[in-house]
Amino acid sequence: MKYIVTIVLSLLLVNNIFAGVVIDKKEAGYIAYVPKGANKNTQIPLLVVLPGLFMSAKAELDSWKFYSEKNDFLAIGIYVDYTELHTWVEVEEFYQRIISTINVFYNDKENYSIDRTRIYIAGTSTGGMLSMKFSLMHPGRFKGAAVVSGSNLNLWSVNPYVRNAKGLNFYLLQGRKDKIVPINDFFVTKDALEKNGANVNTFINEEVGHNMQTRDYERAVKWMAELK
Repeated sequence: MKYIVTIVLSLLLVNNIFAGVVIDKKEAGYIAYVPKGANKNTQIPLLVVLPGLFMSAKAELDSWKFYSEKNDFLAIGIYVDYTELHTWVEVEEFYQRIISTINVFYNDKENYSIDRTRIYIAGTSTGGMLSMKFSLMHPGRFKGAAVVSGSNLNLWSVNPYVRNAKGLNFYLLQGRKDKIVPINDFFVTKDALEKNGANVNTFINEEVGHNMQTRDYERAVKWMAELK
């Protein structure tokens, strides 16, 4: 009997945690998780998450939505095929699509109240690199950027924009055993951001390689929630 009670309680807990709403608008280029506490009367933060190479926006969003719900974040995953981004113009167009998606929710005053001062960006691997790049390219647009397994300044031409880092907030999360983004790249990125005046938090997971653990995403969202 006690096992049945445990299972029922677990199911109730899961249902309560994910009491928000998933809005999948692939034709518009995004999938969003709206927490149960979102309404037009209470301001909430917004988090944009960018997937890794060959990852889906839904898979990326799944890594963040549990903790987004816990911290009352509206989270948006962006559909993207990175193999189609060849030029600076195409990368900038992708950024503008992200901003347009943010505005869909910001301008929907009937259903949401997005705190414009608390908009964050994050991503895994390639998505993390671009999160860092967009923060540096457009300083002040995002309150903070969480970079998961993506601390490499050389790919996606991030390095030229490091000079804009002063006062920006970054959380770099890295696996010690990562072979795709080696730990040395992580330290080079950390040092470059700090030397240019960024506020940099870091976490190294000693146990993993390129694929970070679920609790590492929790660290990132908690860090964002404390950036007030």
